[in-house]
Amino acid sequence: DPDGSFGAKTLDSVKAFQSKRNIAVDGSCGPITWGELLKILNQQPEKKKPTLIIDPGHGGSDPGGVSGGYREKDLTLPIALRLKELLKEYSPALTRDKDVDLPIGGPRETLVKNKYDYCLSIHLNMNAGKRVETIHSIHSEKGKKLAQCIYDELCKVTGLTGRVFSRENPNKPGKDYYAMHKNTGSTVTVIVELIPLDTCKEYLNIENLAQAVARGWENYIKTL
Repeated sequence: DPDGSFGAKTLDSVKAFQSKRNIAVDGSCGPITWGELLKILNQQPEKKKPTLIIDPGHGGSDPGGVSGGYREKDLTLPIALRLKELLKEYSPALTRDKDVDLPIGGPRETLVKNKYDYCLSIHLNMNAGKRVETIHSIHSEKGKKLAQCIYDELCKVTGLTGRVFSRENPNKPGKDYYAMHKNTGSTVTVIVELIPLDTCKEYLNIENLAQAVARGWENYIKTL
């Protein structure tokens, strides 16, 4: 307890501190001991890492886009699994880790809603020409920034261009259009349409795409 007196308990504490810091144990708060104390006082607390869940789009009876023998659900899963490895320091969760039914409009969003800081929902586009797309909530500046960072890296690795955008529900002004935005609560969710599956199969490289998303995420985290 603080009493303003350098008594026996304070002396014992100083000696214990000196022993732990490999300083000569003399019980005196000399320059070396003070220096070690100041190091602790000046240390910045370790920044808490944001929590993340990765959502491999579609699955089970929902194949997603289908083109040239490829099914979207069979590609989003390995890309998400690789992304989880690349971002392992954030201990990301997955909405699914196998080919199971996980319907949008309830069960999928429930795994995400208000449980994580961020969600990356991984998809491959269809009928979108030759463009990369990342989609954020109309209400989220953080989502917009994260979407831009991921988009930039995907454009670099593919050489494609595209758009970063949000979409309002035309029937409900002020509400998001996409379920992964409107039904996931406080979790900042970005839908990542990596490449169009029907027109850009030449860019279908799981490692390159996962690495690009991981770099985009890390670039965003550096801005926080």
